[in-house]
Amino acid sequence: MKVPHLVSAGLSFLMILIAVFFGSNIYRANENRFITHLNEMDRISYYGIADIPALTQKAVVFTFPLILTIFILTTYILIKKPFRIVRNIAFGNMVISTIIIVLSLLVFNDPITFDFSLWGYVWITMGIILIAGNILSVFIKKST
Repeated sequence: MKVPHLVSAGLSFLMILIAVFFGSNIYRANENRFITHLNEMDRISYYGIADIPALTQKAVVFTFPLILTIFILTTYILIKKPFRIVRNIAFGNMVISTIIIVLSLLVFNDPITFDFSLWGYVWITMGIILIAGNILSVFIKKST
């Protein structure tokens, strides 16, 4: 039963990478307004401030299928795993996945208020916790 844990950890890592990519692009787009003249001289092109809502929605579109798959795998682990400790960790991972799903819906519906450069940290930190929970669950052998 190690495969669902490892797949879930891998998907969480991929979700973190996507969140870091879009979060850094959105952060640079926010900071670009102060140094536009320097970027034009050096021929460096970042996204503009007008592109931030579109980038925010792209980030949610790319991460939502991953977190939905993680939620389904966590539900499967919660149902099939007989050990109490692993079930508790899976329940915690399910709560974290639910938080990310709710924030994904909020960010997708209102990308201006819920800017991904701020809320993307939630994806990153919760993704790290999901990875840690799944990797820890792989090494648990018996119920205590």
